[in-house]
Amino acid sequence: MKFQKLVFGLSIASLTFAGMTIPAIAQRGLPTADRNGDYSGPISHQYWEVVERDPKGLNCRMGNQSIEQIEQMYYERKQPDIGSMPVRGTLGKPAPFSAQQQDADQTVIWVDNKGKPWLFVANVYKAALGQCFVRANSQFVRPVGKSPLMP
Repeated sequence: MKFQKLVFGLSIASLTFAGMTIPAIAQRGLPTADRNGDYSGPISHQYWEVVERDPKGLNCRMGNQSIEQIEQMYYERKQPDIGSMPVRGTLGKPAPFSAQQQDADQTVIWVDNKGKPWLFVANVYKAALGQCFVRANSQFVRPVGKSPLMP
């Protein structure tokens, strides 16, 4: 019995020592950024939030094309210049949002013509803004578990 208490006490202490909480451990399965801060590869996780430090918010970009037209470009192996698209609006912090998956690959990561990863914002909690791209980089966004508040 003393051994069980000791193991339990050590595991709780290690959680506290590492600065982690029980909810943080539950989110270990979330996507992680690479050494450049980019979220890349086949990521299907849809729930994210803004962590951008700029008080003006995170730029959300979209051109004149529809998302279906942009997706067609991917089918044709053409990648759009998302970084040059006009800013449709900004997302404030924390701005939880859901990212739309590409039909072809079932990934939420959209790579532009410069090789940079982007997320297509489908819905933003309590905001009219959506249907635009944000950079998939840890300086700007992070994955979160689904909240009941999320669309």
